Parts: sequence; C-alpha cells; structure tokens
Amino acid sequence: MYRQLYLLLFAAILLTMGADAAIASQATNQEAVWILLADLSGSMQADVSLRPAVDASLPGCPKTDDQNAETEDDRTLSKAALVKRLVMSSGRRLAEDQRVFGLLAVEYVAGRRACYREILAVQRHDADEVVDRICEDLDTDVPVFNRRSPLGDVLRQVDADLLETLNGNITLVVFSDGRDSFYDFDEDRDASRADPLNADDAVQGPITEGRRLAERYPGRVRMLTVLVETEDEADDDAVGRRRLTEMAETGRGAFFDTRPWYRAPRKFETLIRTLTSKGTTSP
Repeated sequence: MYRQLYLLLFAAILLTMGADAAIASQATNQEAVWILLADLSGSMQADVSLRPAVDASLPGCPKTDDQNAETEDDRTLSKAALVKRLVMSSGRRLAEDQRVFGLLAVEYVAGRRACYREILAVQRHDADEVVDRICEDLDTDVPVFNRRSPLGDVLRQVDADLLETLNGNITLVVFSDGRDSFYDFDEDRDASRADPLNADDAVQGPITEGRRLAERYPGRVRMLTVLVETEDEADDDAVGRRRLTEMAETGRGAFFDTRPWYRAPRKFETLIRTLTSKGTTSP
C-alpha cells in the first residue's frame, strides 16, 4: 500500500513538473522578438558623405579602408558600412537588455534559393558575442555585379522559415536603401490595396508582403523600415524612400530616415533607442 502511495505521489510530482515546464516554455515562446534585416545588395555599395563629427566607427572591429581615409573636411562610407554600424549598435543594445533577436544579411546570389544569410540566430545573445559575430561575418564589401535587391522575396522567406515558429510580438527592422530589383513599385503598391488580399498569392513585392504579414499575424507583427541613402538619392519622390514608407505603413510599423544622423551625431542614439524599444504592434 505504501509503495502504491509513493508511486502516486511520484507521478503527481512529475505531472506538476511537466505543467510548470510547459508554462515556462510557453512564456519563453511568447516573448517579444526582433529580427534585424541588413540589406547588403549591390546598390548598398554607393558612398554616403558624413560630417567629421559623426562617429561611424565600429567598436571592437578593425578600421576599414574607408575609415582610414578619413579627412578633416568630410569622409565617405558605403551605405552597407553604415547599415553595419546601425545593426551593431541595435544588436548590442538588444543584447544588453536581454532581448530575443536575430540578424539576417539580405543578399541575392544567383543560383541560391535563400535571399538571406543568418548572422545571429533568433535567441538571447551576449553583447560581446554580437560585436564579434558582426565584425567577422557581416562583410559589407560585396560585388556590385548581379547582387540585386530582393526585399519582397526575403520577407516571404523569413515568414516561412522563422515567423511561423514564433508566438510572441515580432518587430522586423529593415535597414535598406529601398531598392527592389524584382518588383515594380506601382504594381506592388496597387496589389497591396486589393480587397481582399489573397495571402496565398505569389509575391507581388515588399509593400504587399508588409500587408500580408500584418494580416496573417494580426496585432503581433510590426515592420520598422530604416532608410540609408546618399545625398544624390535624397529626394522625397525617390522610389526607395517611397517603397520603405509604404512598407512601414502596410506593415503596421514606422519609417525612419537616417540622414539627420549624418549631420547630428546625437540623433544616432535616439534612433537606436527607438528601434529597440519594447512595445506592441501599431493598431
């Protein structure tokens, strides 16, 4: 009889432990998640002029040739190098705040299915690990030839590969010049306004994908778009700016312009704090 009581007590303890583990697992799965998308397409090799007061260095990384060529008057860095600076600071802050996040390099390579390369898996990271991995693995000096911009396709792939496995609120942060080599801006914008939107349709472009994600994960996904452009591209009517603005709108998020940072260093930390702030998606 005592043996039966012990067995029943032991079984009850196991059931309790299992329930507690399930609750803990559910809580972990429902944590807020950031996925940083760093555009390394060929167009991101164009140079941006920076004021001397602007710090574009990468703490912990060796200086690039661009940074070694700095002059007193001004200096230039590629748009890709500035994206590296942005994701480095964003990733470090998220790591210090113990957030769950991942980093993907957006790149099109002919013959390869995936339009992205994983730099940091979606999990918690040590801040020093973030710096080391980005320094070593996020190569911003890429060929221009045949390195097209796949913003629309990468959003569909990230959904299939990652978003489907996550249960909490998700913030997608897209660092880009807004180019897309495969989809026409006007056709994509028009498709995004269809009523209803068929979520199973082929990819129409990143604007339509933004709406598709927002409707597929209602109240859980927001898309923040961060424009990195040269002075020559600085035009309110430029397609890249308009595309990222529309993506943020359909993706229930917000659009950010990095140009003020090129002139006022103090605006950089404000941008990073905003991009990494915890919150629910826009209504």
